Amino acid sequence: MGFGSFLLGVGKSIYGAAVDKSDRLNQLKSEHERYNDNDLKRKFKTSSGETKLVIASILKDRGYGNKT
Repeated sequence: MGFGSFLLGVGKSIYGAAVDKSDRLNQLKSEHERYNDNDLKRKFKTSSGETKLVIASILKDRGYGNKT
């Protein structure tokens, strides 16, 4: 068990963390997509972290924040 095994373990750990975060974000998006625009805007103002990121993404998908 050398340095290569160590790197493989670190790589698997990083990959697992990325998959977990992706799953969390997808779950949050599914939970918030059912809200109407006004509820999302209100929730955006009081949210933080991953929730705020997901709400911003949903609002952007709905056309908010796009410059025309």
